[in-house]
Amino acid sequence: RTACDVPGCDWLLLQVKPSERLPAHPLRPRPQPVRVGETVYLVGCPYTEPDAKQNVYAGKVTARKFDRFRYDLTPPVRLNGFSGAPIDDRNGHLVGVMTVWLDPQTVDDKHLEGGGEDVATVLPQIEKRR
Repeated sequence: RTACDVPGCDWLLLQVKPSERLPAHPLRPRPQPVRVGETVYLVGCPYTEPDAKQNVYAGKVTARKFDRFRYDLTPPVRLNGFSGAPIDDRNGHLVGVMTVWLDPQTVDDKHLEGGGEDVATVLPQIEKRR
């Protein structure tokens, strides 16, 4: 079921029964928007590594625009396949999801920066549906 009724919103959240045993745990959304200068972590696997279980790419938020933010990436990575991937803060809280809303800087077909949509934007709608 969708969690966002705002046009252009990239969120889709699923609800699981609390009794289901899963090989992972749900991320806790952070209610405060991510800030410029804050360290974030993009979690996912590029299409170029189909056997990877999970990679973590560190970045620093460099700009904000409304409910979106951009961040640099270390190391650079091809972001194909990362749409909707979680972006966490240093405490492991979800601060956003990967979305390409910008014209990112690249080198050798690898992205030096990525874009995110802030979870704080949709959190009121999520809370309303509980």
